[in-house]
Amino acid sequence: MKYPLLLLSLVFGINLLAQPIVILEKNKIWTNSVLPSLQEGYIQDEIDFIQSALHLKQNKKAEKKLTTPPLEWGKMESDSSFGLLNHFLAYKSGFLTDVSLYNLKANHNYVLTLNGNPELEGNHLFPERVPGMKVERFYDLLTVTTDSVGNYNSTLAIKLLQGKYHARFYVKDTEDWKIVLYHDYFKFEVN
Repeated sequence: MKYPLLLLSLVFGINLLAQPIVILEKNKIWTNSVLPSLQEGYIQDEIDFIQSALHLKQNKKAEKKLTTPPLEWGKMESDSSFGLLNHFLAYKSGFLTDVSLYNLKANHNYVLTLNGNPELEGNHLFPERVPGMKVERFYDLLTVTTDSVGNYNSTLAIKLLQGKYHARFYVKDTEDWKIVLYHDYFKFEVN
């Protein structure tokens, strides 16, 4: 058979050709299947991180469920909205996770965010300060668009500073910036 991998992906719905979305820094995102070069303005550390994301060899993952946040600081999209993170507990130079979102608004934009807490590990390693707060920090990773039924799936590799993190994961609606899904504090390490 000439195209066995393609046939398997069509029959079983396996996306064998999907590449991770690699976030090197705010507004510097790589989504190609060919490694970039130094001549294209990438530094060696970024190229190494992209290469490691393409050739995953680590397998210690933890699955976290994303649910509707408390309505005092978030909102509910629907009773059936939820998501999943399947992330590495430790990863070289960054945070690597599969993200799946279900039953949100169709064809709608959401921002994926890691949010720290000044009382917990890693807060000082996030690049941005929460508006109106002196010490709490966060990282708006990526704006994503759901499909025609309100779902979204991808693998994200986010380059972060080395250290231990204890953070929340948010899915924020771009219309009003309210959090629609989240997972409360979970730990991961960037080594």
